[in-house]
Amino acid sequence: MENIEKRMTILDFINQPFISLRTKNSLIFINEHYTYMDELSVVKLGKFRKVGIQTIFEIQKYYPNLKNELQVISNYEIGKYLKRNRKYKPTNTPTKKMSNIEDKIQMGKIKNIDDIKDLSINILDKLVLEGYIKDCTDTDDQTECEVQDLIIEVLCEKLHIKNE
Repeated sequence: MENIEKRMTILDFINQPFISLRTKNSLIFINEHYTYMDELSVVKLGKFRKVGIQTIFEIQKYYPNLKNELQVISNYEIGKYLKRNRKYKPTNTPTKKMSNIEDKIQMGKIKNIDDIKDLSINILDKLVLEGYIKDCTDTDDQTECEVQDLIIEVLCEKLHIKNE
């Protein structure tokens, strides 16, 4: 009989008692894209906006076999790696939502504050991905929220939509 080492699934990892709720929630989302822990890496985790640096550090602490393509783990280094190596396409927001907003823009159908908020999230995600705004996920820093509020304010003004 062959000795086959059992691969740890993401769900098995999540069910360990020492994993924080933040990390569990992030990995539940990741589990829609990957099945096993050995499929993950720092850059693959970093491409998801739902996974912050603190979450990556926690995963690395409890799963030391996590592949690390970078010397230093930071939002800047992950973004730089993603730009340099286009084989990892960043995953920011659901594709359906993006295409829906793009369709509305092209058709001139942005009519309410909810459409504006969806669009502002897409703009903000792109600004964070490109490194113009620092990623404030898993921090107390309100920079992203403040920038999103400014984007909403400008879009409402230009599209003549009442801001709540």
